[in-house]
Amino acid sequence: MSQGVSVWVLDAPDGFGDAGVHAHHAIQLTACLSGQLALINDSVTVSAPSVAVAADARHRFEAHGLLVFIFVEPESRLGRSLTQALFGEADLVRLAAEAIMPHLETLRHTFDQRLGPDALLRAGQAAVEAIVPSAQARLPDARVQRIIDHAAAHLDQPLTLASAAESPSRPICCG
Repeated sequence: MSQGVSVWVLDAPDGFGDAGVHAHHAIQLTACLSGQLALINDSVTVSAPSVAVAADARHRFEAHGLLVFIFVEPESRLGRSLTQALFGEADLVRLAAEAIMPHLETLRHTFDQRLGPDALLRAGQAAVEAIVPSAQARLPDARVQRIIDHAAAHLDQPLTLASAAESPSRPICCG
């Protein structure tokens, strides 16, 4: 995991069993390198080689085979670009195969050759960048970004508004 992106490759030739309905704050890009994949929410089932799930969207998956899961921090520039480009009315969307498939082959090669987490992360980031360049979206206001950065740096501690206010990253305000 690095810079708001996490990449996981899972081999489940017999399937995952019941994945259960869940939601998470990360944007999820799931691709099937072999086997079958379906993502499901309350109103739709999307069966495709690659599917995106919006941040905070309730969903579950049914799959078997070799799968790639890429999670993207929605407040990052890349996450904001993905949200803007992919998610309008729907929380689950089919990804354009022609944009992502060459990068999925790179992910497969990285996994098969056991090239390590750094290579896997670079291949995952390249796959996301192929979907949408991160330069399209603006980051949040600098004051909000400093609080996000403070929270990310202190995930192992209780986070409160008071601790954020006392943070050295807190902007100095002149009234």
